[in-house]
Amino acid sequence: MKVGIHAGAQDIKGLIEFCKRINVDEICLSASSIDGYKQNGYPDPASLKRVIDALNKAGINVPTMNIGRPSPAALLGELSARGEAEAFRRTVQVVGEAGVYSALYYNRAPAPAPGISEEEQWVRMLAFFRPIIEQAEKSGLRLAAHAYYIPGTMLVWDEATNWRFFEALPSEYNALTYCTKMYMGGDDVYETIPAYGDKIVFAHARDLKRSVGTDYWLRYDETMPGEGDLDWNRVFTLLKGIGYQGLICPEHLGPKRPGQTDQDQLAEAVAYLQKLV
Repeated sequence: MKVGIHAGAQDIKGLIEFCKRINVDEICLSASSIDGYKQNGYPDPASLKRVIDALNKAGINVPTMNIGRPSPAALLGELSARGEAEAFRRTVQVVGEAGVYSALYYNRAPAPAPGISEEEQWVRMLAFFRPIIEQAEKSGLRLAAHAYYIPGTMLVWDEATNWRFFEALPSEYNALTYCTKMYMGGDDVYETIPAYGDKIVFAHARDLKRSVGTDYWLRYDETMPGEGDLDWNRVFTLLKGIGYQGLICPEHLGPKRPGQTDQDQLAEAVAYLQKLV
């Protein structure tokens, strides 16, 4: 297991310098930052290869890429979004064939959707993902699904619905992003690690502190790792216990201190987590 960061390819030189400064040699690279993505909906294969080669030459590996958030329209199979569905499949193909191991994506299938039963929504969502997972198998890319953990708003939002999704589309390439945001959805952030086991192929480090608010978004404050409610020693011990060898990236680090930049804050989070590896 290694601590990494989310990053884009807009400034490769600056990214390399920052990674060396904070002693990070693996990153989760954003597919949307690669040439071709904005025009076509998927990265240009040659452009992606150039970026990965440049990073590799500097000693930085790309085991994981963030391949985005399919729209609710695409996930529900609406005719207007068929081009988007094909572009997402093509992204999986390009990223896998570039030698990347896993791909973070966010599942935004809505529940409820107007005029569609929940069961019909499941049928449509699974129809979207079936060819995507088939492509992932062909291209050797393990898909790391990230649920939103917002009760009542998404089809896949907790441990039970994650498992329904995995069991409906059984494949080692239909896998999971472990994210401690599940704390906000009511799942146990510790017990789920051995439960998911080798389904976990990417991980987020996000600390949260329970607040007094009653509204979902106001019940938790985002904090730097180590300053919230989560026991990171326990999280890392459990991840090691399942033999997790992937990347864990800090995110949603809470308010910055006066004078602190985004990079300063990220460097601090990385340094804290690296002590636990």
